[in-house]
Amino acid sequence: MEPYVSYVLWLWLSIEDVDQELLLQALTHKSFSADTPDEDIPHNERLEFLWDSLLGARVAEDLFTLYPGIPESKLTLAKIYLVKEWTLADVARQIELGTYIRLGNWERRSGGDEKDAVLSDTLEALIAYLYLVHGREAIASFIKKYIMSQLKDLTQLPWKSWKSILQEFVQKRYKQVPVYIDVEDEVEASGNVLRFLTHVQVNWKHIASWTWQSKKKAQEVAAEKALVALDV
Repeated sequence: MEPYVSYVLWLWLSIEDVDQELLLQALTHKSFSADTPDEDIPHNERLEFLWDSLLGARVAEDLFTLYPGIPESKLTLAKIYLVKEWTLADVARQIELGTYIRLGNWERRSGGDEKDAVLSDTLEALIAYLYLVHGREAIASFIKKYIMSQLKDLTQLPWKSWKSILQEFVQKRYKQVPVYIDVEDEVEASGNVLRFLTHVQVNWKHIASWTWQSKKKAQEVAAEKALVALDV
């Protein structure tokens, strides 16, 4: 067992009592497991599964408490900003998470420890680990210290949804509306949809895609990425 895993949580939260095996799983990218198929090394995708409800609920509670005069519509946009991939990747860089991620050889050579998707996914798994081993107080402390602090000025957020901003822009420039194509990307044997993939088309061209556990959030973040791609 790598000795650094105990140091990781001590560094971030002064937690010394760790579940080394589960923490190591949280820091293991699926590419690392793929490179060592004979060893059956678990990766962090199962832990990522927990993050949406854990992180979303805690951020929503903090926003509700910190901003009592802000309406629900604006709190929702603030929540989207705080849990999006780019924000979580910035948090991961702040705590130098990429240093500790176990990656496959090709993924590391291609700069996986700096990719937004890899960093944000690993942070999600870490939050799930904190909940499972150290409880709600640990994730509350981590989220307050590292994630809520990313919201520097609530008044500077765009108080329209990304979908609304994209629709206004596309209607003005192309005299049409964006087209969202939703695909059930991951489905359980029971038929329960675990993850949606949303594609955004503008002027008959594919502009951006995003996957999420809910169709609504997948569309919202896909719209944000489309705005960036269109340089709006």
